Amino acid sequence: MATLNLEPPAAAPSSSSPEPRPTAEVIPASSTAAEACEEPPQTAAETPPAEGDAEVPPPAAATSSSSPEPLPTAEHLPACSPPSDDVHEELPQPADGASPDSQAVATPAAAGRMKHIMRKWIKEVALELTGTFKVPLSNKAGEEPKGLYAVLALELHAGLQPALEAAAASPASVGRRQAWWKSPRRAGSSVSRLDAKAAEVEALEPQLFRRIRAAFNVDEVQFQASICLQCGRAKSNMTVIGGSEAAGKSGAFFFLSPDQFYLFKSAKPKEVALLRRILPDYAAHMESCHGSILPRYLALFHLRGTKDLVFLCMTNAFAGTRTVDRRFDLKGSMHNRKASARERNKAAPVYKDLDWLAEGRVFPCSKAFLSRLEEDVAFLAQVKLIDYSLLVGVAKVEGDLGPAERTPGLVCLHSNDACLYIALVDILTRYNWKKAVEHHFTGTLFCCRDVSCQPPRWYAHRFINFINKISLESPSSKVQSAKTDTQRYEQAAV
Repeated sequence: MATLNLEPPAAAPSSSSPEPRPTAEVIPASSTAAEACEEPPQTAAETPPAEGDAEVPPPAAATSSSSPEPLPTAEHLPACSPPSDDVHEELPQPADGASPDSQAVATPAAAGRMKHIMRKWIKEVALELTGTFKVPLSNKAGEEPKGLYAVLALELHAGLQPALEAAAASPASVGRRQAWWKSPRRAGSSVSRLDAKAAEVEALEPQLFRRIRAAFNVDEVQFQASICLQCGRAKSNMTVIGGSEAAGKSGAFFFLSPDQFYLFKSAKPKEVALLRRILPDYAAHMESCHGSILPRYLALFHLRGTKDLVFLCMTNAFAGTRTVDRRFDLKGSMHNRKASARERNKAAPVYKDLDWLAEGRVFPCSKAFLSRLEEDVAFLAQVKLIDYSLLVGVAKVEGDLGPAERTPGLVCLHSNDACLYIALVDILTRYNWKKAVEHHFTGTLFCCRDVSCQPPRWYAHRFINFINKISLESPSSKVQSAKTDTQRYEQAAV
């Protein structure tokens, strides 16, 4: 048998010492378990000897108390469960020979499902972001809906998102449509069926209201995240202000969104018809007059369910980060404009013009604000609207004013020791022949009293004059100036 020479060959002469021969193969740390499980290639030591060569004895095993455990094979590895997904969306499996990425891109259904998942995720993130700007507990209004209110809240809340999504895909409306109660199915509107009881929510005038929301810089994603019912909820978490608790005399009730940023007012048929009639002019005014103080009407929804109702969605004027201590409703009229004893006993009473004057308050507004207010009031007089008022919420401020308000659609004025949240409200009253008769009998025949019902131009003039006086004159002369204006009007009417 031939002998095998195990002596290493002589090293070539060099100025440096030869590098040591590695004794073991180094596996990178980044190698995965699957790579470690693969059978390594045979080395020279593992190659079977050829004929005529001496057998090389195997290396001695390392001395240890126990033999090393063999690496797990594929059948011994535990099965990996797929990651949990909150949206519970199942994507189609890739075909044989195709990668998952290429299959998802190539299949339109998979792309549509992925888009749906991303939209849900974006809305959840937007809801968390808007939730960081919370309304103080003292500013939150309403209570948990019960009875009929709970049923209406669930029907409305569950149908808002499908109605808005269908409205976004609907074509633009052409021409003047009929009254909302005469046309249950219209082009440009959207209907979403909720359950077997055939409760439906319809978005009226979606194209015009989308323009209005864009004029107010209202983000569509955040808007839907605030007002729509969250996935998986079987009960609405909106709050309600009943007709008996509201400050107005119309008997309307309100639903407030969970974050209190938006409210839904139940509207009468004549109010809906009037709003749809002036809506194109209203949208054009909002687009041209930036910083307007008119109410932020953002959407109009028709609910056909337990009851047939229309809800007008608008911003909440008191959804700021500061606690509102006092609320006022100012019209500029002196006749019977004082909060009643029943109103004062409420948890959040709303005071009126004479109460403002009696407390000697000053309205901290600038000339630029008065200029915008005059433009808004001139628009209301042009479309013959009356009976509106300026809603004012007074919040005390001590020291620094703090961060700026980031609630959508909020208008606030600052003074040395207070922050005022303001909004024009209740603008949907038209001066028609009935109002003319009311003005004639209550304002002219009975001692020419300064009643609230006035012709549009005089109503606007009296309103602007009152705001100018409470913002420019000293507190001691406010009541006397208001009485003097009333006497002048009475003499001119006679």
